[in-house]
Amino acid sequence: VNTLVADLKTAGKFAYGCSDWPASNMGIVEVVDGAFATGKNAVVVAGTRAEDTRLASSVLQSYATKLSSITASKVEVTGTALATATVTAK
Repeated sequence: VNTLVADLKTAGKFAYGCSDWPASNMGIVEVVDGAFATGKNAVVVAGTRAEDTRLASSVLQSYATKLSSITASKVEVTGTALATATVTAK
């Protein structure tokens, strides 16, 4: 459990915790405005399993090709490899 993400969940700034994760085998990349202080943002990268978190991290690292055309502050990532990953704005 990532305690910082749990703190964001408790504060109502991130929608999911371990007990209410929305789906199996997916990752999330989300920019949280005012995460821990006014004017300071955080990027949450999380997943159902370690593999899902790694894939979401890889998508973030490949911002230029995977995320630059998306204007949403949150995406869901599914798949098993970066080349074929599905990125859906939420």
